[in-house]
Amino acid sequence: MVWLAMTTGARRGELAALRWHHLDLAAGVLTLRHSAYLNEHGQLQRRTPRLTSSGEWRSTRKRSR
Repeated sequence: MVWLAMTTGARRGELAALRWHHLDLAAGVLTLRHSAYLNEHGQLQRRTPRLTSSGEWRSTRKRSR
């Protein structure tokens, strides 16, 4: 998870909300569609994360070496 955070620039809440269906292994793309947070009762909740400045989902591609 630390490696994923360092290489993608994902926020802590975005990483906590990741699900396998957000990952496209064939294309090498991870799409960040949700963010997780604790509400006032200490329950884990999900929300839509901040979008990019162009209003799109944040995606990251696998880097070539």
